[in-house]
Amino acid sequence: MKRLLMVTMVLIVAVPALSSAQQSGAFVGSLGIGLTSAQDLFSDPSYFAAGSGFGAEAQLKYYLINGVGVGGFVNYMRFGSSYYSLRGRTSFNFSQIGGLATIDLIRFSNGAFYLTGGGGTFKPNAHFYQPDNSTDISGNKRGYFGFGGIGLTSVPERKTLYELEVRYNYARADYVLSDGSRISSNVFDFIYFGMKLSFASKGKEPPPRY
Repeated sequence: MKRLLMVTMVLIVAVPALSSAQQSGAFVGSLGIGLTSAQDLFSDPSYFAAGSGFGAEAQLKYYLINGVGVGGFVNYMRFGSSYYSLRGRTSFNFSQIGGLATIDLIRFSNGAFYLTGGGGTFKPNAHFYQPDNSTDISGNKRGYFGFGGIGLTSVPERKTLYELEVRYNYARADYVLSDGSRISSNVFDFIYFGMKLSFASKGKEPPPRY
């Protein structure tokens, strides 16, 4: 009985949102930038001591039905670090390639909340900065990641969309910091908070302003 009530409540919330969401058959391309914050052992001073940074990404989604889209993406994430090395000032970076899905969940007058999730593959990299003598140490093997989050979009059935998104990224890749310390970890978790500008192949034009 409780499950039936939960399903009914979800349908009551989701059905109106889907009926006025991004149209089925639409392609939506997005460009985004944001801020990163390392989590778990990735930020632990005993390991890589990663901190905050920035990211940039590109996405392409196809909407199977109103409000439900699937697609792919590529991004670049960078993190500062308080880790000290004789090689120079340390930072970490990697590019992620993968797939994602989104669903418009709660609609209101000027926008909608949506859920997003996905995963893919990446390879961690450490950058050591010294004037005229910077070096990079990449991982030997690619790892995997998954993420989930929530976002806020402007009126979803329009051709031009503005979005804010926060997501948690669970990432695993075996990596040894080969700078003499031999510190190793496989945890590269982080939180990403970003904004996107999106363009849809289908949608309504905004009303004229007077």
